[in-house]
Amino acid sequence: MGLLAWFRGEKPQQPVARKRRYDAAQADWAAYWRASTATPHREIAHDLDTLRARARDLERNRPYGRRILDAMVDALVGTGIRPTVDGAPAAIYDLWTAWGGACVSGARIGYSGAIALAVRTWLRDGEVLIRLRTRYPTDMPGLPPLQLQLIEADHLPVDMDQDLPGGRTIRSGVEFDPIGRVAAYHLLREHPGSGRPSRETIRVPADEIIHLYLPERPGQIRGVPILASAILPIWDLSSALEAVRVSFRGASTIVATVEGGSQEAGIAPDGIAEERDGPDPVTDAAGRAIEGLQPGLILYAPDGRQVRIHQPQPPQGLTDYCRAMLREIAASVGLSYHVLSGDMSDASFAQAKLGLLAQQQRMDVLRETVIVPSLLDPIWSAYLDHAQAAGLLRVQEPWRRVRWSRPAYPTADRYQEARATLLEIRSGLRSRASAIEAMGRDPDEVDAEIAADAARADRLGLILDSDPRRTTLAGSAAMHEEVTQ
Repeated sequence: MGLLAWFRGEKPQQPVARKRRYDAAQADWAAYWRASTATPHREIAHDLDTLRARARDLERNRPYGRRILDAMVDALVGTGIRPTVDGAPAAIYDLWTAWGGACVSGARIGYSGAIALAVRTWLRDGEVLIRLRTRYPTDMPGLPPLQLQLIEADHLPVDMDQDLPGGRTIRSGVEFDPIGRVAAYHLLREHPGSGRPSRETIRVPADEIIHLYLPERPGQIRGVPILASAILPIWDLSSALEAVRVSFRGASTIVATVEGGSQEAGIAPDGIAEERDGPDPVTDAAGRAIEGLQPGLILYAPDGRQVRIHQPQPPQGLTDYCRAMLREIAASVGLSYHVLSGDMSDASFAQAKLGLLAQQQRMDVLRETVIVPSLLDPIWSAYLDHAQAAGLLRVQEPWRRVRWSRPAYPTADRYQEARATLLEIRSGLRSRASAIEAMGRDPDEVDAEIAADAARADRLGLILDSDPRRTTLAGSAAMHEEVTQ
């Protein structure tokens, strides 16, 4: 404030406070970054068909696209996810096993194969539909009359939006009641890629459809492929590797050019040879001869000409580039870099183990938050309902509280893992049942096997080092319960 303004009685102006802003939102920070603010419904409806087609192409034609799906299905499903119900009779498991062999409609893959296929389709396409098809008891004698029909999400038209009477709406083929609950699915009778596309749809009640997908935003009603954020990196890596393959093929082919001289100098028109190469030499567009090189050939270049050999060189830093790209791809899908790449050249045991633990944690989250509540629990509930309706089981309510045993994870140091599990059990931090379930086994089944082994050993008079009733962990004889005073 100046002296003259002070004499005039003017009040000093307060400095304008700088508005608080995020640097990442500044226009000059990323001038060409235009992020979408659309709803999840609009974003997915606009891009889903393209994302799904490209993800399928990666599985068909790109090794790392297929490797991602194989590794994730192996970690999530493995050879099968087993149900466990406390206090359930053996009959419920026997019937489940028998039903699992015939539970898939239109395929002979069994229950475990159906779950693996459903999970693979969900990961690749972003979603999958499983229709619960009730059959006549005569169609499946002695079994719950229920089959699972796997349907690709292409049958659910993403562009089908309607407002229905009574406050009902259809968004991307999914019908909602006035309070926002899923009421039905409108499925195309023909697959859009069948060659005879038809827009005719059928309305299937929601209680007959299992819609498996991962919601990543509130209000999201359709799923996107797990490969969505990895599509471009995989494509770039595959393109770079293809360029390297071309360069190596070029490096194995020697190309030579003849430079200098002129036709007027008396040089033979067919190149550097003294005589013409046969009656009809191969020539280029200008009529100049194209000659070949042979093993052991000695070339005599005419005066004024020289032969220059061209040999393409592969790009430098290829290994570092591939590792950086594979780490980016692995991070986008939640896999360990070493699992995705198979490269153990730069990893210690501890590094590989930490990466594997992070991957296992991600797979556990996907299994417990998506696969179990959205796929496995509905199938188990439908199985019990149909078994009871057919008079095969008298279902009790506690039987619906089912646990699912994940497949056992492979380990590089089984001894240390077993020692850690033993210490957890003996210190009361873990139950035997949880340890058995972590191995992908049923605790009741394992206990029955142990009891049968012990009874057989007693009957035959065998004393085994593995029997804790007879020997301790250190190998010495166990103390009898009765101690002489």
